Amino acid sequence: MRAVLVADRADRDLGLLGDYLRNAHATTHFLEREWMTSDTVPADVVVLLGSNRSAHDPRHSEIVATETSFIRRTLADGVPVIGICYGAQVLARALGGSSYRGAVPECGWTQVYSNNEELCPSGRWGQMHHDVIQPAETSEVIGLNLVAPQAFVDESAGARALGWQFHPELTLPTFKRRLTQRYSGSEDSNPLVTLEEASHHARDAGPRAAALFRAAFRYLGVDTHEPQRSGPPTEAVCILGYN
Repeated sequence: MRAVLVADRADRDLGLLGDYLRNAHATTHFLEREWMTSDTVPADVVVLLGSNRSAHDPRHSEIVATETSFIRRTLADGVPVIGICYGAQVLARALGGSSYRGAVPECGWTQVYSNNEELCPSGRWGQMHHDVIQPAETSEVIGLNLVAPQAFVDESAGARALGWQFHPELTLPTFKRRLTQRYSGSEDSNPLVTLEEASHHARDAGPRAAALFRAAFRYLGVDTHEPQRSGPPTEAVCILGYN
């Protein structure tokens, strides 16, 4: 499996997603948002990672336009796409939806309600953003909470697409770093309280994230091979909680 990962130049941290891809013997290739074009690249799956940007911010309109064009062409070529947080915002826009600044930020672990327990398990998932996704009319919302839609799927553009506003893959050290750097959505949070909560949720993050990634790749029709992993599980929080 060849996974193409669209990321910011300054932050390529894959966390638990990286663990899953290595365990599946996937080859990975990064595309940096700052330098990518709309031209498609060989891939079995494309994953749009998070960013400290917001897709609705006019300062980033050129980068967003390039990425949305890349997404549409990728899906038209039959390659499935996953979007995480900012990646889900851009994915929604590529499919005809939108995103905008929310009335309140989400930082920490918030309750997500689901009508698809495989692709969006109910429970508390990590967040670090200040945005609301408005999925396209062709998309099906499969997860939400009192603030905004939290997950959607779409099968209208040539290949399947899956977007999560929450983040299942950050490790605890990376979350600490992003909280310290005050990534978008974290500005008004209490770091001590948020980190205490992160440490609590790190206990079952690895198996929970792996099960979600497994279900996601299965839904997208991507073949993975996951040998039995030895050694202790990675301690991580259930988030890719940045914009």
